[in-house]
Amino acid sequence: RCSWKHKDYIISLADGRQLYVEKGVPKVAAEADIEALKVPEIQRKWVGNVNYRIACELTNRGWTKRTWTLDANGTLIHSAHFLYTDGNGRAHLKPLSELGDIKQSLRTWKHAGGILTLQDGRQLYEGNYGEPFVAYEGDYTNTSAQRRKWKVVVSDEAKLAVDLDAITLDDNDKEKENGNKVPTPKCPPDLPSRDSKWTLYSSGRLEDEYGRQLYADCDDWAQATCNDVSDVSEDDRRWRYKDGVLSLRNGRELYVNPTGVPGLAKRDRHTNTNPIRRQWNVTAEPESEDTAEFFRQVPEVPGACGPGCIIM
Repeated sequence: RCSWKHKDYIISLADGRQLYVEKGVPKVAAEADIEALKVPEIQRKWVGNVNYRIACELTNRGWTKRTWTLDANGTLIHSAHFLYTDGNGRAHLKPLSELGDIKQSLRTWKHAGGILTLQDGRQLYEGNYGEPFVAYEGDYTNTSAQRRKWKVVVSDEAKLAVDLDAITLDDNDKEKENGNKVPTPKCPPDLPSRDSKWTLYSSGRLEDEYGRQLYADCDDWAQATCNDVSDVSEDDRRWRYKDGVLSLRNGRELYVNPTGVPGLAKRDRHTNTNPIRRQWNVTAEPESEDTAEFFRQVPEVPGACGPGCIIM
């Protein structure tokens, strides 16, 4: 068990050992030992709301020194537990027996050059105090290449899956001169950009040239996936197109922020302030009566909040 106390900015266990950070790695030691090590206050004093469970996971499981195994399904495993992320960008562990409880998009990883990436392009990295997070490269504290390097053993089945992923046959069964079938692009992991080519169907479904469907996540960031999105609310995945602008039915518009990350916000809210940022390349089918009726029934969304917004 892991039981913490937080008093006078110090986090301690029942036996008196205190939590501190050394070179980004969380550790515990007796107060006298910490004093002898001359640990600066900034590395041992904790301000604000303390997530004791995260502290418990960090110190008991040693995130930064762990070696992960990536299986053929993209599951990242250590000691019969798998790694996933929650809606707030934190990484957690669950027993493999609970794999089905977590959405695939939050627990399916790709590995390249020591970097672990989710389907939407967010990377696993180490925060300022050694805690594990996911964020796009350059966002939040994912700013150092060293923070996103992990020890990963890729299973033979996963290596084979990666090799096959690059050679997917198209539906038209075209052939090259040498008799090999022509490979077509698979669902890419990168985020949608203003260069993407979109097709808006009469149902309000929006897809790019790879067949990825666009939707808004719970934090009002735009996501694109080839996977089933039936568990996403229709309010977050049925679109309307007018004058180059894509919007959802409560008025949130698709735009890119100054760093190029796509999000949803009402016009002139947050960083949706430049008309160029909300212009998209779309081929639209005629809108169906069902879609028109859907948009006529505009929902009230109290406290709607866009990217970077915090509801107090």
